Parts: sequence; structure tokens; C-alpha cells
Amino acid sequence: MSEQESVWYYTQHGERKGPVTLDVLRGAIEHVKIDRQKDLIWGPGLSDWVTMDKVPELQGLAAGPPPVAPAGPPEITASAKVEPPAPIAPTESPPSPPASGIASAPKPADAPASANPYESPASLEDDTALADAMAARRVGESSTGMGRLAYFLWSLLINVAGVMVVFSIAGRYKTLVDETGVREDGLVVGVLATILVLGILGLVVSLSRLKNLSMSRWNFLWSFVPFANIWLGFRMIACPPGYAQHKKLDVPGKVMLVLFVVYILFCIATPVLFSGASYYKEAADKAQQQIEEQQHAKEGESD
Repeated sequence: MSEQESVWYYTQHGERKGPVTLDVLRGAIEHVKIDRQKDLIWGPGLSDWVTMDKVPELQGLAAGPPPVAPAGPPEITASAKVEPPAPIAPTESPPSPPASGIASAPKPADAPASANPYESPASLEDDTALADAMAARRVGESSTGMGRLAYFLWSLLINVAGVMVVFSIAGRYKTLVDETGVREDGLVVGVLATILVLGILGLVVSLSRLKNLSMSRWNFLWSFVPFANIWLGFRMIACPPGYAQHKKLDVPGKVMLVLFVVYILFCIATPVLFSGASYYKEAADKAQQQIEEQQHAKEGESD
């Protein structure tokens, strides 16, 4: 069998093609219809499917299509007969191409459909996560310690109660001793017991608030350290639940921060103003006294 009549097979995009003649196979290679690195070829003299570089008959082929010379219209004669090409009968059946040569590309997985075609799956997950976070925060306000508002109200109530009890007893101390016959040391013990009860209640409230902030309850000891108690007071008044973990202030916390700073400045400015006013009054009285002494001295000299 000549080269023109030999039977060849090849793979293209994972599918087996053929039988074709050697010229047809060469033309497919030159027109870049066959991948020189991936597609496989089988023909006479080959025991298995191989790549093009291992076939001697296909060496030296150009990588692109050969130039085509322009030609005029063909001459058609009445005596010309057009006969279809005879089918090529394979002399032997080729082996099955290897699985790597005919493996098809895996189909991409279908994306899950959502209820809203214009909404991405990521946005759905973000909305769910946001809803869960908000729900956890609402639960945290009530179930994991005392929130800001409850702490503020309880602290206000304890302080007001303590001031009222102490001042009421101190203001009516003499009357209570005379009317009830209670000894003076008994009233002192009563005042100390009231302060102790209110102090224990304040400790419980503070520890609950520290739990809400995700802070160690030992931080309560900072209440007895100057300047550190200001830092602790700000956290307990203004910071949202779990502040020790996320370190983020919400809008109410920022408002409370401003009010807290104003309060601290007021506490600092008040004694300074009172001290300045007292010093000014003393200086004015002293100056007035000197003026009066000078006037008296002049009157004595004139007499």
C-alpha cells in the first residue's frame, strides 16, 4: 500500500478521527487542526498511539497553513466526469486511544440559584451573619451581665440612697439621740452598716458590668487606684457589651464618651474655680483692710 492510500487515525479535542490518508493528515497538521503536543496519531507501522514528533512521515511540517497560489476559474468541459472519491477501507482496526488523550474536560458545577437573581450568595451570607450578630448582641445586653443603662441606673440609685441615709442621720443626730435614747455609738454602727450594705450592692453591680464587658472581675481593684479609676469608670459607663474583645464604640458609647469627658472637666474645673474665688476674696479683704488701716493712720496724724 502506498503512502497516499495508507490509513491514519488521529485524536482531536479528545475525539478519535479517521480513517484519513497521509496527505489529509499532513494538511490537518499544517492548518493547525491538530495539537502537536496533546493530540495523538496512529497509523501503519505504529503499535500504539503516539504524538506527532514520533511519526517519521510527519517530520518537518510547517506550523501554519502553506501559502495558496491564486488560480483562475477551472475549465469545465462537457466530457469531464466528476467521480466521488472511493471510500478508504482500513486494513486493520486501530487500538483505543489512551484515556488521557480522549478525556473530556469536567463540566463546571452549576451555581446554586438564589431567590433573587440579582443578589449574590455572598450578600445573603453577610445578611445572615449580621442578623446573628445583632441577635447575639441583644441577648448579651440582658443575659451576660449588666448593660450600660442598667448599670447607670443602679449606680445612681445606690449613690442617692447612700447620700440620703448618711445626711438624714447626720442632720438629725442630736434629735435621734434625745428622742429614741439610742447611744451615739449605736448610730455610728448603723451608719457604717448602711454603707457596708450599699458597698456590697455596688460591688455586685460592678462585677456584673465587668462580665458584660468581657473583662476580668479583678479589674474592679482599679477603682481604688487614682486615674486608673477614671479609665475603669469610662469603660463601665460608655462601652458596649464585649468591648474588651472587639474594641469598638457604637453611637451611644461615643455620646457617653463626650458626656464623660465633659463631666471630668467639670470636676477638675469646679475646685479650681472655687479656689480662685476664695483666693480673690481673701486678697480683696486684705487689700480693704490695709486701706482702712491707712485711713485710720491719717486721721490720727491729723488730730
